[in-house]
Amino acid sequence: WEQTVARAGEELVFIPGDTLVACSFASYVGVFTRTYREACVSNFIEYLNKKNVPLGPKPDPLGVLATDAEMAAWAGQGLPSDRVSCENGAIMTNSQRWGLIIDPQLQGIVWIKNKEAENGLQVTRMGHSKMLNTF
Repeated sequence: WEQTVARAGEELVFIPGDTLVACSFASYVGVFTRTYREACVSNFIEYLNKKNVPLGPKPDPLGVLATDAEMAAWAGQGLPSDRVSCENGAIMTNSQRWGLIIDPQLQGIVWIKNKEAENGLQVTRMGHSKMLNTF
């Protein structure tokens, strides 16, 4: 218990920097490929290190934005469990605005339908004759 408290106290120093990395990730790199996302995060971490911003040993935006339990729940709702899908899920669940989903395999759409079914999600398409009634 004492070791856990001591470690938590040490990690408090890293919270602002790690959170900055996670927020920038969610705000700016969600639309890019995994390779480009990783390069952006790496470059930003390098920049923050040069500016002496305290960061954890390995800042991980996904680790800040979502827990393992949340990611397991998303998998149960139909979201694939690969890293990029989990990152996309973390971005979607931590955003206050609607996200743009480029989803050629329709995996994200299935996940959103399952995740939001209990909230009364209604799905419509542009040009549908009763679209205005949906709103």
